[in-house]
Amino acid sequence: MTQPLDLDAITARTNAATPGPWWADGHEIYQGEPGIPGDLWIGETCNVDDLTASAANGAFIAAARQDVPALIAEVTRLWAEQARLADFLRAGQQWRNGRLVSESCPSQPELRAALGWPEPTAPTV
Repeated sequence: MTQPLDLDAITARTNAATPGPWWADGHEIYQGEPGIPGDLWIGETCNVDDLTASAANGAFIAAARQDVPALIAEVTRLWAEQARLADFLRAGQQWRNGRLVSESCPSQPELRAALGWPEPTAPTV
């Protein structure tokens, strides 16, 4: 079973890391922009037995500096959307005698609005 994400811990690690952007020159990872003097060396991923993998690892780690904050933001947005939709669907629902009873059901326009779906169009013939 997959463990739940601890976004607070991931965010803390992200914020504690050297600010970006990062870039890779093969297996070497730097902070800054390629070709601009003053880049800070972050580290390396050198594997003399597989230089292709070393370069791929360097590119992955360098990209992660920008990718991880974007992924945190997207997961946060999706979790908020899930909570909003769950609250919408729970409205009017109650448990009675061990059974879920609907006090009211949302209309099709309400469902479309909650899901962000457009108004249906008439089929063309």
